[in-house]
Amino acid sequence: MRAFPELDKNNCHTPTTPFKTPPRILIPKIVKSRDVWKAKADARKDQRKALEIRVRDLDASREHHRPRCAPLLPTGRGGAWSVSPLRAGFAKTRRLAAIQSRE
Repeated sequence: MRAFPELDKNNCHTPTTPFKTPPRILIPKIVKSRDVWKAKADARKDQRKALEIRVRDLDASREHHRPRCAPLLPTGRGGAWSVSPLRAGFAKTRRLAAIQSRE
């Protein structure tokens, strides 16, 4: 009596293999599929890393500029935007530009 009666002479399948296609055909396809999946996963990983770095840099930039913007923000509820510091800055810039244009 044969150990694996479900196998015939020309078939190299193991008894538990549910596939009808021989492994020599399946294995290269599975390897290619895995390689494509890995390439996609690596691309997504690189994109995620780049986005994390961008968010980190934007957070740092926001924290750097927050003290400069704080005086311009409205105070309390219904407060108006303070534009006088902006106007003062523009006036200073205009004066400097006028002095430089005379020279």
